Amino acid sequence: MKKVFLLILFFSFGLLAGEEEPSKELSEQANQKKEENVEEPIEEKGLSPQTAPFPKKPVPIAVIGGGISGLTCAIECAKMGYDVIVCDDPEKKWREIENPLSNWPGGAPNSYNDLLKTLGSQAENKLSLYHTKVTKITKSQNLFQITSDKGTFSSHALIIATGQEPQQMPIFTKNRFLPRPWMTTAFQPSDTAIIVANDETYLLSLIQLSFRVKKVYCFTRNFRPITHSPLEKLAQKLPNIEHVLYDRLDKITDKEKTLLLQYLRQGSKKQIEASWIILDIPWMPNSKIFSKLVSIDSRGAIITEAESGQTSTSGLFACGEVAHKDHISAIKAAAEGEKVAQSVSRYLFEHWIFPASKKE
Repeated sequence: MKKVFLLILFFSFGLLAGEEEPSKELSEQANQKKEENVEEPIEEKGLSPQTAPFPKKPVPIAVIGGGISGLTCAIECAKMGYDVIVCDDPEKKWREIENPLSNWPGGAPNSYNDLLKTLGSQAENKLSLYHTKVTKITKSQNLFQITSDKGTFSSHALIIATGQEPQQMPIFTKNRFLPRPWMTTAFQPSDTAIIVANDETYLLSLIQLSFRVKKVYCFTRNFRPITHSPLEKLAQKLPNIEHVLYDRLDKITDKEKTLLLQYLRQGSKKQIEASWIILDIPWMPNSKIFSKLVSIDSRGAIITEAESGQTSTSGLFACGEVAHKDHISAIKAAAEGEKVAQSVSRYLFEHWIFPASKKE
């Protein structure tokens, strides 16, 4: 009898042990599915334009300009735990060009949009990007009031990163018009290119371009051979550079695979066809809307204190090309954005405004 009882007991334990294993497997599968549901691909974490209204309460930081410098500054501030709003002008169509970013070190993103996704994945839901044009900025009682075509909101600190704009807006042709700086890996040896150079800084770019493509037409109003410069001597001797004088550019026609530039010279209409058109024209810092709030130099660049980015107005900072007379590289713009983010953080701490959460 005792042996029978032990056998029944052993058999019962065996059944219980056999039932435990499937339950463990099911629980592990459930946990795995739960984890899969929680995880999101990086692409979905990227910065997408917001459609929600602006918040009614003041946000700690507002950034005007969604270029390299402005976005880098905004991301750094968001990583510190601050809520940040970025207002980017929807008319910045050049950012749709799928060309690699110039002067960006190893592991460069393929385009501005790729950089947007990469940086957006680091924002930790603390950054809101709006495609809206800012029309007015005022300051009252240590708060900045930002008015745009989508509404009004206020912030404790403001960063200007509006870059530069060409003095004369050129005709835009997607994928083949290149604003400066334009030296990318997109050129092919069989391509022909037109460079329209109206300033004195085009010569080195012209020579660099001539080694990348089959033929270069250099359009200029005042070109004249000068023999004392080694670069000018070289430009005269390179067989694939042809200098073209013009009185006025007429229009650019976007054909199926090429571009047609029509121009006037000594009363006659002429035209040249090419794969690329580079309008290397003078650019100016885009600072006009801020002229009553900050000090601006004779060229239009916002004057800042050393590397802090602090302007003549307390709590208002500037970074990127809007604080420079000339173009700067993408990596320098990003570095300035990071430095200004640190300055903004110090300013907010001094005014007892702290992050809602800190990044661990």
